[in-house]
Amino acid sequence: MAGKPRKPTIRSREQQHADRLKIMRQVCERLADGESLSSICNPNAKEQKKIIGCPTRTVVLRWVSDYRDIRDMYARAKQSGVEIWGDELRGVAVGVLQGGIDPNAGRVGADIMKWIMARLAPRKWSDRAIEEAFQSQDGDTAAFEYRGIPADLVGPSFGQFLHDVRAGAATHYWHKGGRGSLKSTTISETIIDDLMRHPDGHAICLRNVQNTLADSVYSQLIWAIAQMGLENHFTARKSPLSLTVAATGQTIFFRGLDDPLKLKSIKPKFGYIRNIWFEEVAEMDGMETIRSALQSMMRGGEKFNVFYSYNPPRSKNNWVNVAVEQESLRPDAKVYHTDYLTVPRPWLGEPFIVQAEALKAMNPAAYEHEYLGIATGTGGDVFDNVSLEEIGADFCPKMTRQGVDFGFAADPFVWLRLGYDRLYDTLYITDEIYRLKMHDNEAAKAILGRKVPGDSYVIADSADPKSISNLQREGLRNIQGCVKFPGSREHGYKFLQRWRRIVVDKRRCPNAAREFVGCEYERDKHGNFLSVVPDRDDHTIDAARYGLDREIAQTRPTVSADFAGSL
Repeated sequence: MAGKPRKPTIRSREQQHADRLKIMRQVCERLADGESLSSICNPNAKEQKKIIGCPTRTVVLRWVSDYRDIRDMYARAKQSGVEIWGDELRGVAVGVLQGGIDPNAGRVGADIMKWIMARLAPRKWSDRAIEEAFQSQDGDTAAFEYRGIPADLVGPSFGQFLHDVRAGAATHYWHKGGRGSLKSTTISETIIDDLMRHPDGHAICLRNVQNTLADSVYSQLIWAIAQMGLENHFTARKSPLSLTVAATGQTIFFRGLDDPLKLKSIKPKFGYIRNIWFEEVAEMDGMETIRSALQSMMRGGEKFNVFYSYNPPRSKNNWVNVAVEQESLRPDAKVYHTDYLTVPRPWLGEPFIVQAEALKAMNPAAYEHEYLGIATGTGGDVFDNVSLEEIGADFCPKMTRQGVDFGFAADPFVWLRLGYDRLYDTLYITDEIYRLKMHDNEAAKAILGRKVPGDSYVIADSADPKSISNLQREGLRNIQGCVKFPGSREHGYKFLQRWRRIVVDKRRCPNAAREFVGCEYERDKHGNFLSVVPDRDDHTIDAARYGLDREIAQTRPTVSADFAGSL
């Protein structure tokens, strides 16, 4: 009789970490002998060189980032490995002197080795060494060795962020969240950490107004320096605001965006501005202001870290909420959302927790916005059923429709591809054309180029029969005008509001995403919402109404005086 299957052994966290340490000891032994981490973790290495259980290089670096004991072991091994390179460099010199190595080849080899050594151990081997001798209290000289951000200063939600920055995973790092989420705390620590690791890099911190810097980012960075035990290695100035690494001259500048000329005048004496921090982004005037600042500062370097921190405004239509949705699609950008719930309670203090819980009980919407950093909306959203997602070009809903809203100079020509699934009560907006000064022949060519199935009619604004006729002559034979009736615009909006979900492909349809999310009811002079839909910034919404003309017609109400309205 077969025995019962054995239950899998569940290993404790301590046992799992012991396994990690066992593997890392073998990895570090080979690092200390001068071998690279890539060769150690190479899955195609010969069997006799493989370490049993050795993970990929990415996993090893994540362990180094997440566990302090492994980080210390790894740092010591790398330092020892550099010393091996030093021995190799001396061997090259001896070979040249003894005539065994060609002097030109030896010079090239030595320069390459010195460059690598300067990158691996800048405090000892770079031209501008970080490591300096410091006088201890008894007068002896003590060497300073930077050890990174102490693990007990890193919030639980920021391990991935720190790993991404050190691995160079992106250029733009967006941090949104509510109160007490440690956004500014972690960014300040990260900037200090990056300066200590890269002796040719400087930093700049920016806010919308110059006079807010001293009591915010400047104080925050001084706090971070003290917490990291680096008070003796930085000098601070109040006029103008600056922080400087004493041993290297690296500088952290502070500027307000209210004086753009001062940004252009910043020129470090050496190196380049590697770290840029936009604090309280929601207070700034928009992406154009940010782009202008970046154009002034992102010069002369190979790698930049641009940090953005902000509390999301309540309105989904706010420029920063809309912009971050688009920025998240960039291959060189990452977006992080954190809140106080993952922060250890002692870090925040009991009064903070009590206040947050009290607001949660009294006003859940305000709590979500202020403490969780959620753009809950102003209560005036016309479409509260919109979801921005990446649908992809291969997605094909069961029913496909096309809609066109005409425009030329002041208003754009708009074409939308839509689809819906009645079973899930979901409307999909999957593709768009949105362009000013687009002639009819260009529009027809662009639409035909999308290769939408031939049985899908294109329904356009019937107020422009000439353009419809032109598009037909250009080969778009399946286009026809929509049916309008008194109140058809309001009825079309209500039809769109009835869907359980309207899913907009935020990558392929950025303008539809912006208009649907940003559509809010009009307000009276006191700021109260009216039940009136604004007649502006609605080009994609109109195209969606026209594309669904047949479905809307099936729900057309009986015309009465009560339902009269604009077309």
